[in-house]
Amino acid sequence: MELSLRAATMEDAMDIMRWRNDEQSRANSFSKNIIRIPEHLEWYKKKMADENCHLFILTAGSEKAGYIRIDVTGDFGEISYIIAPEKRGQGLGKEILALLEKSLPDGVNALIGFTLPQNEGSGKCFEYNGYSKFVAGDIFCFVKRIR
Repeated sequence: MELSLRAATMEDAMDIMRWRNDEQSRANSFSKNIIRIPEHLEWYKKKMADENCHLFILTAGSEKAGYIRIDVTGDFGEISYIIAPEKRGQGLGKEILALLEKSLPDGVNALIGFTLPQNEGSGKCFEYNGYSKFVAGDIFCFVKRIR
C-alpha cells in the first residue's frame, strides 16, 4: 500500500470533521466537544486561507487515511493530526509524521506536537520519529529539530 500526502481541499472538510468527531479522537483531543458543521466549515475555511497553515491528507492507495496540519510560527511548525478511525492500528501515525517532514514549507526548522498523557499512541509515534518528549503538567510536548 503506497502512502502519500497531498494538499487538503474543501472537498476534504467533511471527512476531517468526521474523523475529529470520532469518540476516540475527542477523548485524545484538548477539546472534547462535538464540532458542528457550520463551526467546522468556518474554522476550515480560515485554515485553508491562512498562509501559515498547511493541511495535508494522508492517502493509502486511493483511500483517505488521515490528515495532518502544520501551523507555522517563525521557524517552528506545530503539528496536529488524526488517523481515520477505520485506519488506526496500522502504524499510520508514524508514517504521517515521517511524510510531513518531506513536505515542510521553507523556513521550518523545528516541529512541535502536544498530546494528553492518555494519548499514548501519538506519543509513541512522535518518539519513533525522533522527537524529544517534555512534560509540562498534564501536557506532553514533543519537539524535533529538522534543520
